[in-house]
Amino acid sequence: MKNKNQSTINAAISSVGEIVNEVGDAVVDIAENVAQASQAVDETISTIEDTVDEVKQIADDAPSFNEVMRAITKDARVGHFIVDVLSGMNVIEASKNHFKDAGEPSIDSLVKEAEQRGYLRGRNEQIELKMRETAPETSAQPSRNETSILNRIRRSVWER
Repeated sequence: MKNKNQSTINAAISSVGEIVNEVGDAVVDIAENVAQASQAVDETISTIEDTVDEVKQIADDAPSFNEVMRAITKDARVGHFIVDVLSGMNVIEASKNHFKDAGEPSIDSLVKEAEQRGYLRGRNEQIELKMRETAPETSAQPSRNETSILNRIRRSVWER
């Protein structure tokens, strides 16, 4: 009987040893998974911190409401561009739609624009000067001889 019990004990010890080995392997796998998960969490936290820093930088660099309004007042295309971008349009596509002539202006176009503004300013100044001048011959009320409408006054039906 001793042999029979001994073989049962040996089989049980062998089974317990196999179970311990399997549990040990599972614990090692769990420890490796926990280490990988911990590393993933650390990377995620680092990414979130970087994103927060980028958002803060963008917020610091973003124009104020007043600056945006000044830009829209200067050029209405800016407002249309902003609306298109906020509605989901690609920034490059929106830019092409509203700023076809975007880029550095040429010297010739800047000179033409300055000449046009100078011409308009000079013309407006001349008009203002003419409006301020009063001719010495004119009086506050025109005489009957000066206006042709008053030379031929018709009699009213009531004057007959």
